[in-house]
Amino acid sequence: MKTHHHHFIHNFVHNRYIEQIKEHPNFTSEVILPVCLTVVMMVGCWRIFSLSTVLLSNTFYSMYKQYSKYYPADWPILRMIFLSLALVFLSWVADKSLVGGIILNILVVFYLAFYFTNSKTDTSYSQYITLFIITESMNVPLSFVFIRCLCILYCCLCVIIFLILNNMVMRHSWIPDFDIRTVFPYRQFKKRYRSFKESNVRLLKSFHHIVVYPFHKKHHYFKDSRNFHFHKTRFALRLALLVSLCFAAARIMNSPMTTLLPLLVFLMVKPYYAAALPKMKSLVLGNISAVILSSVLLAVFETPFDYMAIILILIIGRNFYPSNFQDTLCSVTLSMVVSSVTMDNTALLTFRTLYVVLAVLIAFLGNLYLYPNRKELNV
Repeated sequence: MKTHHHHFIHNFVHNRYIEQIKEHPNFTSEVILPVCLTVVMMVGCWRIFSLSTVLLSNTFYSMYKQYSKYYPADWPILRMIFLSLALVFLSWVADKSLVGGIILNILVVFYLAFYFTNSKTDTSYSQYITLFIITESMNVPLSFVFIRCLCILYCCLCVIIFLILNNMVMRHSWIPDFDIRTVFPYRQFKKRYRSFKESNVRLLKSFHHIVVYPFHKKHHYFKDSRNFHFHKTRFALRLALLVSLCFAAARIMNSPMTTLLPLLVFLMVKPYYAAALPKMKSLVLGNISAVILSSVLLAVFETPFDYMAIILILIIGRNFYPSNFQDTLCSVTLSMVVSSVTMDNTALLTFRTLYVVLAVLIAFLGNLYLYPNRKELNV
């Protein structure tokens, strides 16, 4: 009873905290701090580490945007640090063998998608899988893995500092509201052990039912809220298989942009078929527009100083009146500007266009026929 009462109070305080943020939007919190964070991370990654680590900052920017809506006691600081470091090492291991890479991709993507998808539409799986995909590239030496790890620690430190600043701004206080218990490993382990154990049980039941009855339509065994766990098991399987297939295809074709195809397919695959179509439309329009915009920018601006100016403008533009299309346009253009430093512009634009078309075809067929969830249930 005491534990239930404690969870009720905690959830009430957390929900009230979220409501206050939504009711009182703050220009400093919504625009200035995210822009400053992105600039600090991108410039730091570029100047301190290497150009290829710049795109990692986009993933941690997304984590900041999500965690800034959490109550300070719920900031998953240890999870963000240790899981990010583990994923970078696993992505390097997956590079060493085609068969081993396929198996590791299936396991990592499946477990991330399953354990970080919940009925509250939490999208934590998106940031971690994106981090895993973009750090998986061919023939990276072990020494560069350590550079990536240092870069990730730098980005995590920036996210923590700006989360504290954002919390101070939202409370109109100069005193940080930081719960030191969020960095205690024992407390975090104890807090998540029960949900992890329950998720494993539901995963095994769902997976067993899928294997035994692969063509079963109604699935009467899974009722009420448990039906959601069955649906997200199917989603995790679909996502893992498609991402692994795209990685294998890119490696067999010996593509110079190994991570682009699986990343595009991953972004277009959603738990439910109806939710995937608008996302696919937004990504297609955003990528087409970004290719046109990038071709103009890269033809006019050529020096590193010009590239940095373009990047800063895109970062600022992404945070004003944000939308799915605008975020996609700015993010894709930004990645293409960064990639153009190490790749020919014509080849870059050609590969991007080709992969967008191929990704749409794979994601559409995958969402429609591979373990589909056509009806979204209210769970």
